[in-house]
Amino acid sequence: MPDPPPPKARRPPPDPRAIRTESPKPPDDAELRRRLLDSIRTLGLIDLTEGELDAHLAWALEHHPSYTQIVERVLGQAAARKRERCCERRIGESCLPVRKTLANFDWAFQPKLERGAVEELAGLGFIDRQQDLVITGKPGTGKSHILMSIALRACEAGHLVRYARFADLRAPPATCSPSCAPPPSSLPSSGP
Repeated sequence: MPDPPPPKARRPPPDPRAIRTESPKPPDDAELRRRLLDSIRTLGLIDLTEGELDAHLAWALEHHPSYTQIVERVLGQAAARKRERCCERRIGESCLPVRKTLANFDWAFQPKLERGAVEELAGLGFIDRQQDLVITGKPGTGKSHILMSIALRACEAGHLVRYARFADLRAPPATCSPSCAPPPSSLPSSGP
């Protein structure tokens, strides 16, 4: 039987310090700006305009923030505008006839009203518990104002809301958007 061939001698790996390679030339600012704008469009960040990007870049050059501060500033402002736009859309689709808040509710007008109970409802805990909210009472007692303020808070908290009085279920108001109209099968019947 013939002898096996001798193993090939292994060469030691080259010393990385001895390798002279040209590092690629970094892109210039105009190319980086073009790439950023392309990425913004690809990600659908419609709240981040070209002018705003330039303002952020100028701010970064002037203030020398950390990289994370730059990213937080750019994305944080765009996200805040998106949240605001989504909130406005939810309010518009809620059929709220006016924007009312508990801050401008006249508590002295209704001294028997349990303010703590109303403020607890305004904390929206009933939504987390998956409970409905129906308020009944005599005319002129502040029911609509309270419900509108709670509905407004719910929209601001990211919830979809439909504000409706019983009369609204029979015929949606002309000022309400079509998305507020109830489906025909949910309208109460008016006859036998």
